[in-house]
Formats: sequence, structure tokens, C-alpha cells
Amino acid sequence: MSHDSVVRMDKSAVRDLFPVTRNLIYFNHAAVGPLSTRAAEAMERHIRDQRDHGALHWKEWYAEDARLRAAGAKLIGADAAEIAILKNTSEALSFVAEGYRWQSGDNVITTKLEFPPNFSPWKRLARRGVECRVADLPTVEKIESLIDAHTRIVSVSFVAFHTGFVADLDAVGELCARRDVLLCVDAIQGMGALPIDVRKSRIAFLAADGHKWMCGPEGATIFHVAAEHRDCLEVLETGWTNVQRKGSFLELPGDLVPGARRFEAGSLNTNGVYGLNAAIELLMEIGIDKIAAEVIRVATRLADRLEEIGWRIASPRPIASGIVGAIPPGVEPSLLRWHRMLEESGVICAPREGMLRFSPHFYNDDGEVVGLIAGALLGWLAGGPRMHRAEVGRAVAETRVAEIERAHGSVGDRFAAEAQRAFQSVGESLLQMSKTQIDGSLDTKRAEIETLLTPVREMLDQYRSEVVKSERVRNEAYGGLQQQILTLLSAQQSAQREAARLANALQSPAVRGSWGENSLKRCVELAGMSEFCDFDVQETLFTEEGRRLRPDLIVRLPNRRVIAVDAKVPLTEYQAAANEENEARRNELLQSHAKTLRRHIDTLARREYQSSMSESLDFTVMFLPGEHFLSAALMADPSLFDYAASRRVFVASPMVLLPLLRAVESGWKAERTEENAKRMHDAGVELFNRFVKVMELFAELGGALRRTVERYNAVIGSVDTRLWPKGEEMQRLAGSGKELASLEQIEAVPLESSKLRLTMQDESPADVVPFEK
Repeated sequence: MSHDSVVRMDKSAVRDLFPVTRNLIYFNHAAVGPLSTRAAEAMERHIRDQRDHGALHWKEWYAEDARLRAAGAKLIGADAAEIAILKNTSEALSFVAEGYRWQSGDNVITTKLEFPPNFSPWKRLARRGVECRVADLPTVEKIESLIDAHTRIVSVSFVAFHTGFVADLDAVGELCARRDVLLCVDAIQGMGALPIDVRKSRIAFLAADGHKWMCGPEGATIFHVAAEHRDCLEVLETGWTNVQRKGSFLELPGDLVPGARRFEAGSLNTNGVYGLNAAIELLMEIGIDKIAAEVIRVATRLADRLEEIGWRIASPRPIASGIVGAIPPGVEPSLLRWHRMLEESGVICAPREGMLRFSPHFYNDDGEVVGLIAGALLGWLAGGPRMHRAEVGRAVAETRVAEIERAHGSVGDRFAAEAQRAFQSVGESLLQMSKTQIDGSLDTKRAEIETLLTPVREMLDQYRSEVVKSERVRNEAYGGLQQQILTLLSAQQSAQREAARLANALQSPAVRGSWGENSLKRCVELAGMSEFCDFDVQETLFTEEGRRLRPDLIVRLPNRRVIAVDAKVPLTEYQAAANEENEARRNELLQSHAKTLRRHIDTLARREYQSSMSESLDFTVMFLPGEHFLSAALMADPSLFDYAASRRVFVASPMVLLPLLRAVESGWKAERTEENAKRMHDAGVELFNRFVKVMELFAELGGALRRTVERYNAVIGSVDTRLWPKGEEMQRLAGSGKELASLEQIEAVPLESSKLRLTMQDESPADVVPFEK
């Protein structure tokens, strides 16, 4: 299934979240984005809560503020500590312009495509001796031509507000980093519709209102200040929220708070915080990459259709944002009247810089594009000439009224009568003129209408076909989805039952202990510390007083040292805190959870495993089977870790214990390698000794062979001189025809090999070591 089809399949549900689609074709997100039901409901809930409870739940306001910072940071790839929540983009950019520590002779670079908030503050720096240089476009080539050694900041828009030109922030950011210049970005026309990564693009400062493409409320702005450049800006406003205090409001204020919150000088815009957080959560739920693809697809379709009916597209091709600037054909009607005609037909856009700006979002669909085209055609055919004629009549009437005023010098009854007659005269003239014009050109107009409506008819037919096809696919998908939902419900119910059984089971100390021991054993297995080799489980020890000790795990080290490990599962208070909705009560339970851990630490410290095992290191490890147990306790009691260390007990979660065990396992590997090397050395010495013995045997064998040959030759010599003559004589006397076999001496001797010769008198086996340890 293609990406487009995935978006379209969910489009109906997404459009239901935007009630504006029920009455209007809304293509004006570059001005103000409509609220989704989620954002509106979040704000309504907060308003009702403040109405009914006042400031009772003020802590929840700041918790929501923290969630908004985290969501805004995630949307742009930043840290929550780098996010401030301000009133608007103008305020944020002014903070950068006025807060930067300029010196006379410095310069800043912006472009001709900027909206006033990203232009005026930089121009006003002239009073401080700072030059504002203006590039034609926010491209690397144009900007680099203006950069010099005195350039401190380059400030550009992510997306141009009127044409939709998208700046290549990665390339501009790389240029700025290379030239040691800070990059400031007005992201109001892109954030929420297109992906942006402040780390990848090396952006120092970024600002974006929430009321446009993020579809949030007015008065809430994401202001990003990179941590490494935070001190480049002076804080221009201070108040009760951005200075540190120990408690009393009457004490002298301390230093500025850490992080970007130092740029917030007063109380929260709580309603804006709730609305914008809900809006960003919706964007993140759908996925910003999916949103960007759909925004560009719909904007491209809109530009193509307008071009087909004679409009000129002023936005650069290919369309890369949600903004399409378009210029209507001909001279009449005027731009403002085009805007009014479309607005009366339910199409919402904006006149900007000699063009109409259309800015669709991800929930707009192809049917609304067809509706725009139909409205544009019908409005031009029906409203254009009539509006032109009315304008002419109004001009004539205004002229007559001016003449009457000059003649009579008053606006009494005579003026009213003359004005009435003037309007009637003009009206009759216009009526007669219109009748003549219509009668004379009716056939021509009919043909023109038919010609102009042909593309609309074709688009409507195509749209009808697509709707039928989509409906068929939707019905098929709905059937499958219904079955999947039933399956998911069944699985969810089963999971709930299992979770309930698990929760009940974990109430038993024995089950909790088993869980901790199994988690501990799993960590050992993952680390490669096999049970039969490198560790002992549940080994019983005795103190000097005879008291029995039984640690859950004894980790044996290669140097004959050991570490005792005990598993603890402090679940009761933690589980109660996790299920508690009241924040004060939850904090009490977490404090109790931390105290439980302290008691476990004291218990382990009193057991003194290291005293019961002479080879033990001087500390004990307390294992917790989950990171959350430790983090929750440290939040409630930050001194817990230091306290444990002072009692020679180290608290370890799986993420801590596993590397520790892996380090021990590496030590065992090194130990085994050393043992193997020693065995290889011993085997080499033994092999050499045996080799020497074989060489000795070979030497003895060679001597024996030499002696045998010498004796054989001596026998042959004796036979030749003594026995052979008698044999020949006997042969003659016997008259035998058989000849005696000839015997020859053996002159070959055993070869003495230099390769195998060893001088054992000079070297002993221990002196010749074939392998070194």
C-alpha cells in the first residue's frame, strides 16, 4: 500500500478532528490554523477547572508546561531545557536581536523574503552600530556573498510567508558553522507542516507560533535557544519565574534559572499551554513526515488545477511547502474582489503581495481542491462582470452626489432627493445597458461557459469515480478493521486479566523474591556468567557467631575474590504510587518507597557479607529488577545513592549490573587465556623433551646399522678369501653346472642428517624453549 493511500485511508477520521471542514474549504493555515477538537477540548477542560477550582490544581499547570516543552523539543530534535514558551515569534526574534552582545561594526544578514518580525528588529540595530545586510534569497550562494569576518548572525525564514520558498537549512547551517556565524530561524510557516531538526541544521535560535501550521491557539510560541549559545543572549526581562529563589518571595532574587526558561519573565499562558500541547501531540501521533508528504501532495494538486484554468503560480516549482501563491487571469475582477468572491463561496484564503495565497494542510482533501476550482470558475463567470458594472455605476453615482454637494453646500433633504434621482438614473441606465449586453452576447457567453466548465466537469467526473472507488475500498477496509478491532479487544481483555493476575501474584513476597532472583539470573546469563562455572546461586554462609547468611548471588572474580549480590523488589509503595492520581499522596508514597530502599540498604549493611567471606570485596551489591524502582526512589530521595555508598552497599539495576558482570566475564576470559598459554608452554616443553628422546633413538639406530654393515662386509671378505676358492673347487669336482651366487660388499653407510643432529652435550631440554609464555 502506498504512502498516499495510507494517508487517505485515515483522512476521514482526521477530518472529523477539524470541525472547520463541515462548513468551509479552509486554505488559510499560513495566516491562522483552525483548532482541532483535541486542542479545543483541552483548553475547555482547563477553563472549566479554573472556573470551578481556581488555582487549586496549579501544580498540574506547570506539569502541562513541562510536557509542552518536551513535545516542542521532540518536534524539532532539541532538548526540553532548550525550549522557552513565549507570546509570539516577534517577541522571540526581538529577544535575539536585542539580547545578542553586539559590538559596533558587527553585521547581521537577513533576506528580502522575510515577514516584518524577522526584518524590523535587525534594521533597528543600526542605532547600536550594527549593519543589516539583505540577501535576495535565503540560499547559500546569496548569503555567502554577504558574510565577512564581522558577521555574527544569519536570520532566515524556514518557509517564505507569501511564495512558500523553502530554505535549505542544512546547507545554510553548514555554511554558518564553517564561517563561525550563528543561525537564527523564523520557523512559523513550516513547523507543524514540515520536518525540522535543529541539531542537524545547526540552528542556534528558532521561533514558531503555535497558531498557524501547528493548529494551536494564539499567544503560545516555541522559542528554541541551543544550550551552547544560551549565554550569547542577555536576558531582557526578569520576573518571579526566571530567577532562582529558596522559598520566600521577599528574599533578594538569585541567579537566573538554568535553561531557556530564563527568557520567560512572568506567569504562564496556561490556556495556550494546554491547547498547544494537545495540538502538537496530535501532529506527533500522526507523524510529521506523513503530514509533510500529504501537505505537499495537496498543495501540488491545488497549484496544478489552478494552472489548468489560467492562473499563474508564483510559488517555485516543485511545490515544497503548504503555501501556493497564485495570480488570477486577466485584469478584472481585482485581487480583493477575487478574495471576497471565494470567501462568499466558502473558500478561505488570503491576499498577499499581489497574489492570492492558498495554504492547505494535511487534513484537506482533493474534493476541496475541486471545490476551489469550481468556485473560482463560477465566481469569475457570474460575479466578475456584474461586479465590474456595479463599480462603474457606483462611480457615476458618487460623481453626481459630489456635484450636488458643491451646488447646495448641505446634505439636507434636497441633497437626499438629488442623490436618490442620481442613483435611480444610473440604475436605469445600467439596467438598459446590461439588457442590451446580455441579449447581444448570450450565445457567445454560453459557448464560453461550456468551454470553461469542461475541465470542471471532467474533474467532477474523476472525483466521483475516485469517491466511488474510495467508498468501496473503505467498506472493505472497514470490514477487516472491525474484525481486527474485535481481535484487539479480545487480546486487550486477555491482557487485562493477565495483568490483574500478575498484580495479585506480585503481592506475595515469595513471588516478588522469585521475580528478583529470576531477573538476577537472566542478567548473569546475558553476561555469559554460566551457573556451573563463574558464580554460585543461593550459597549459604555462616558468620563468626554462627548466624546463617544466604546471598542471592556470589560472583566469583578471577583473582579468587568474590562479590555478594542480594536481589530486592520494593514493589508495594511503588505500585501504589503508580496508581495514585492525587499528586500529594503520590509524593508521600514515593517517599515511603525511598525509605523502604533505605531499610533494605541498612539490612544488607548489617549482614556484612564481606566479613563472612574472607575473599570478598569490601562492598555488597543490592540488585533491583527494574530501572523505575531506582529512579523513582532517587527522585524522592536524591541522597539515597550516597547513603548506600557510605554503608558499603551499591544499588544496581539491570542496566548497571549487566556491564559489571560483563566486566567480570571479560576478566575470566583473560584468566582462561593466561591459563591456556601456560598449558601451551608446558605442552611445548614436554613435546621438545619427547623430540629429544626420539632423536636419541634415531642416533642409536644409525650406530647399530653402521655396525651391522661393517660386520656384513667382514663376513663377505672372509668368504671371498677362504670359503669361495673351496666352493669353486667343489664345483669342479662335482661337475655341477650351477654357478655360485656372487656376494658383494655393502659400501653405503647411514646418512648423518644435519637437520636431525642435536648436540645434547651443550643444551638440556629445559634450555631450549619452543614457546614463550
